[in-house]
Amino acid sequence: MKPALIKFEIIDQPEIVIVGKLIHANDIDMQNGKNNITPFWKKCLKDGTFNELKDLAEHVYVPALVGYADINDCNLLQRDFDYICGMMMNPNVPSVPKGFVKRSLTPVKVAKGRFKRSKGEDAVECWKTAYRCMMIEAEEKGVKLIDNCWGMEAYSSTIPDNDGNIVVDYYYPCK
Repeated sequence: MKPALIKFEIIDQPEIVIVGKLIHANDIDMQNGKNNITPFWKKCLKDGTFNELKDLAEHVYVPALVGYADINDCNLLQRDFDYICGMMMNPNVPSVPKGFVKRSLTPVKVAKGRFKRSKGEDAVECWKTAYRCMMIEAEEKGVKLIDNCWGMEAYSSTIPDNDGNIVVDYYYPCK
């Protein structure tokens, strides 16, 4: 089953900061079944990463756990990228905890899509499907997603509903 689009909108996102822990990933590895992002999420959920970020609660922009992919190499055949598990913060966030990184995002127009992901659905496949769906929705609204820049998934809750579904918001810059 594919993720179902619940809501789509174009928003003006102000300057924000992503604060969290970072790993490096690669599209080719992901396509060949070497997904290091899912185990990274599990580790961050288990090791107290998000508890440390809750200490910065007064600086939280959106109270959600995020996965932020920052594209380093625009070679579409083998894209390397940084991936951060963290939270969206206001730009005035003070220094971050040891072992964490901070990435600033300038104000930008963003396509935001809310999807329902079914129990057991692969997170990487969900991300790909959501991106394709959002490209179509954005074009219908007269905007285009900016490829090879960044993308973000946000979980208001990681606890599935009674049917095992999780709601995920995807953010992509657009023009």
